[in-house]
Amino acid sequence: MDDIVKILIFSFGAYVYLLLISKLEGKKQIAQLDFSDYVIAITLGSIAAEFTTDTVNLWYNYVIAIGVIFIANMLVNWISRKSYFFKKVFNGTPLVLIEEGRINYQNLKKSKLDVNSLLMLLRVQGYFDITGVAYAYFETNGDISVLPVGAKRPVVIQDIDNSKIERASITENLIVDGHILKSTLTSLNQNEAWVKEKLHIKSKKDLKNIILATYDEKTDKITAQYKNQQNNS
Repeated sequence: MDDIVKILIFSFGAYVYLLLISKLEGKKQIAQLDFSDYVIAITLGSIAAEFTTDTVNLWYNYVIAIGVIFIANMLVNWISRKSYFFKKVFNGTPLVLIEEGRINYQNLKKSKLDVNSLLMLLRVQGYFDITGVAYAYFETNGDISVLPVGAKRPVVIQDIDNSKIERASITENLIVDGHILKSTLTSLNQNEAWVKEKLHIKSKKDLKNIILATYDEKTDKITAQYKNQQNNS
């Protein structure tokens, strides 16, 4: 059989086979994939890619390999549903990145995120000011779940009856991961001495201890998050 014809047949066969496997796996959106699902998807994709272009090895070897991985994944999912311990082993557990309004620096390191990534995830959820976040969890599928502080919860119709809603303002990042952002200082017409005086920074160690410092021009207030929470002011 001509190699091109083989590739065409194997490609179509691999597509149909993977489609069937996906149907048996159940409906799940891409954003809902956990770590084990992600690993399985990469592995099956690699085998399928090799299957579609290999005209030398026996085709059913790839079919068997995909079938074995599918069965193994079903077994892992079944064990995870039956045992919370193995669920944690296979998929991990959510990490608390913000607790009572403070960044948990140790969990931030465990999540392999930096402060800028955390702020980006919060903005995606609609929180442009970290002071409005009471708790934030980094879920096992890579999403972030946010519980706002009471005063920052979403406004509903009954909240605006006989009340005035102040215009929202965006805070400026002054310090990120121990580095003073000069671009922010320029926009505020301030200098590093002003920041150091406001936050009582006397040494490089004091500066490096700050995970994040933001400035609210509306209230003229600086809010700082520290690696060592005992040093909070």
